[in-house]
Amino acid sequence: MAVLGYHPQLASCAHCHNALMPNGLHFSPAEGGIVCPACAREKKSIVSISAEVVKVLRIILSQQWDVLVKLRMNKHLEQALAEISKVYYRYLLATHGKIQSEQ
Repeated sequence: MAVLGYHPQLASCAHCHNALMPNGLHFSPAEGGIVCPACAREKKSIVSISAEVVKVLRIILSQQWDVLVKLRMNKHLEQALAEISKVYYRYLLATHGKIQSEQ
């Protein structure tokens, strides 16, 4: 999706643009990325996300393939990455109306 211009905001809060701290992070497809704990309280359809998942997403989106292949990812991390990808993909499909998302 990033290649198509739908790169999620991972460097700062997608809503208030403040710096992100490692605790209490959430992913908001509607906001287009990670939101801080304060902004997450006001949002619906958000997914809790760990700092570790954010780090891996940053590596993927910066195309640091040499670093990515060296990472040891546990099942929880893999599942979290899959969930975030699914939520974001479905949101983009639904809001852009080109293809209906699967239910």
